[in-house]
Amino acid sequence: MQDNSSDLIALFQNTLLHVYQSLSGKKWLASFLITGVACYINYFTPFSLWNTKGGFIHSTAWFTLLFTGFLLAGYWISSENSSRSFCKGELLFLLLTAAILFALKITLPYYLLFRAAGLEFLGQKGSAPAWLGGFLWVGLSIAVMHRLREGRWGLYWVHKKTRLYPYLLMLLLMTPLVAGAAASTSFSDMYPRVKELGWQGYSASNWLHYALFELCYLVDFLSIEFFFRGYMIATLSRFLGVQALLPVAFFYFSIHLGKPMAEATGSFFGALVLGSVALQTKSVWGGWIVHAGIALLMELLATLF
Repeated sequence: MQDNSSDLIALFQNTLLHVYQSLSGKKWLASFLITGVACYINYFTPFSLWNTKGGFIHSTAWFTLLFTGFLLAGYWISSENSSRSFCKGELLFLLLTAAILFALKITLPYYLLFRAAGLEFLGQKGSAPAWLGGFLWVGLSIAVMHRLREGRWGLYWVHKKTRLYPYLLMLLLMTPLVAGAAASTSFSDMYPRVKELGWQGYSASNWLHYALFELCYLVDFLSIEFFFRGYMIATLSRFLGVQALLPVAFFYFSIHLGKPMAEATGSFFGALVLGSVALQTKSVWGGWIVHAGIALLMELLATLF
């Protein structure tokens, strides 16, 4: 028990240190300025940064530019006092291809593939086929990148087991914040996500449809963790060390601009914390537990209230 407590304290202390290092000096001011301006434009002006209304090419190009901009902004801020530059071709390749890979996760029409396979539930345009298809795309993409970089097929940081108690504690600490967010109009407009079944002509009371939808929802968080806390942190930390947390946090923030503003801003700090934990444990599973737990809690609260 004492070893568990010591490990938890060390994990907590190192996470605080990593967050402090990521936002030390003028980095916090630049970070808050960029995220603040992005939130103002996205939530308080007619222009939406999360633009999914264009065709496949237009949307893919837009999201690639959006993600690249935030990722490079985070890299620039994190390396302001160092001699690092883009002269390392492998680092530049990672920074530029990451945005393209994730943009395609969002824009590829997976439902057409499921429809061609005769899967009726996943053959309609909606979140469930996008989540499941995105998971398959991200898993395949990372496996290919792993093969190119490591010389063998695999995914980053998926083999090491992790202890549950630090993440269960994180979930417990997050519960009041999620409960507070559940009272907002923007929250109730988006959650529970399962209400999408009604828009597609399905019934959430059908246990099979409900279970499949929520399963696809949880699978999507696997792809998020594999990509951000696995691939991105594992590869960028080789070049940037702890300073890899800030570029990934900016990138992670940018993919939440289609969510309520409180969720988007919270994602920036959440990415720093979960990125630090992944960096220390070399495992993506703790982040998935927290991510999936919060998502299910939001679904539950939105359904009840």
